[in-house]
Amino acid sequence: MGLVRFETDIKEDIKNLVICCKSGSFKNKDASHIIPSELYELIKDKDSGEIGDIVKRFVVKYYKSNKTYISKIIEISAGIWREIEEDFLRQLEVVTGKQLELNSVVACATMARRCPYNSEEKWFMFHLFAHPLQVNKICAHEIMHLHIIDQFDAELSGLSQEEKFILLESLTVLLNQPEFSNIIYAPDKGYKAHEAVRSKISKLWQSKKDFNALLEEIIKIIKHK
Repeated sequence: MGLVRFETDIKEDIKNLVICCKSGSFKNKDASHIIPSELYELIKDKDSGEIGDIVKRFVVKYYKSNKTYISKIIEISAGIWREIEEDFLRQLEVVTGKQLELNSVVACATMARRCPYNSEEKWFMFHLFAHPLQVNKICAHEIMHLHIIDQFDAELSGLSQEEKFILLESLTVLLNQPEFSNIIYAPDKGYKAHEAVRSKISKLWQSKKDFNALLEEIIKIIKHK
């Protein structure tokens, strides 16, 4: 039995889609780029108070009508991730210098391109319509978040929520380094606003592969931005 369990959760998918619809943007893209086009057409001219019911009806109908298709996607995504999971987790421990202590993590499908995670409940979402190799990257990205939060709590404790967000989303640039090149084939692009920090992380890592030293230096940079 692997670390990650793939499944669907209609309630969580509805919640995520509602957030996407109401927020209006994600990574500088409007809702039309992060939710299914059919759903966007249903909600684009609606008031905020109507969106929840519209999304719920859409999601329930879609899951019911495409049950076999969704089950197959879950099966394929889980199978392809399972091929690299052991190698990835081992390499993550090597890179961070910390043993993985996560026991079980749930990967929950979402029709949105926004893929949140919950570090307390140990779950994250992956895009239902993504290529399986992209799903592998999403899994690696989110597990890296969970592992760092779990193992470096003391180092993160002095950061604000925004600073912690910048740090965690920037550190995933390490997935593009040679240590993971034979495991993760889709690039981790990150947020445009974090490009300078991610570039600094890459340079520091290439000069000295010491995660603790890297973390200390990047935290200083983020806190003085």
